[in-house]
Amino acid sequence: MSEIDFGIRVRGYDKEEVDAYISKLHLEYAEVCAHLQEKITKLEESLEQQEEVAKAFVRAEEIMRQTVEEEKEKARKAAEESKVLGEQILAEAKNQEMQILGAARIKADEMLTAAEEKAKSISAVAVVEAERAVQQMHQSRAEIREKMQQVYSIASMYLKETEEAPKEKVIKISEYQDNGITIESTSY
Repeated sequence: MSEIDFGIRVRGYDKEEVDAYISKLHLEYAEVCAHLQEKITKLEESLEQQEEVAKAFVRAEEIMRQTVEEEKEKARKAAEESKVLGEQILAEAKNQEMQILGAARIKADEMLTAAEEKAKSISAVAVVEAERAVQQMHQSRAEIREKMQQVYSIASMYLKETEEAPKEKVIKISEYQDNGITIESTSY
């Protein structure tokens, strides 16, 4: 823009004034571009940070899912082991005297019930903790989406402000024509 050269005519604009005005416009344009580039860079950095946070939440969700599955498997194994233990106690009790047999059966039933209750309790706690973690992850995702929408709105607003710059300073330079380049001053 600074290398534009105009032909000289007897009647026309003062060349120095036109050059000074074009230089001024060129500086203003460069400042606006630099400002917008700075805003774009900041928005891109913010977006990258938000994407990292989102990835961390996805990883956390996967870890929680795995933890829940592991806890369920542990509870299932504990229930199986408790059941096997109860069955072994019952088998041994059958070989003992009638008095010991009755006491052993009662003890085995109590142990089996306690083991099943413990397994249910462990499973219920794991499910509640997993649901809470998933709910927090969904809430965090919603917050991230809201922040990303705010960043987008701010960027759109800056772009709109740039497009709606004061039009009274606009100079229109027409394409090369047979008789040279002409300048048309436009005021609104």
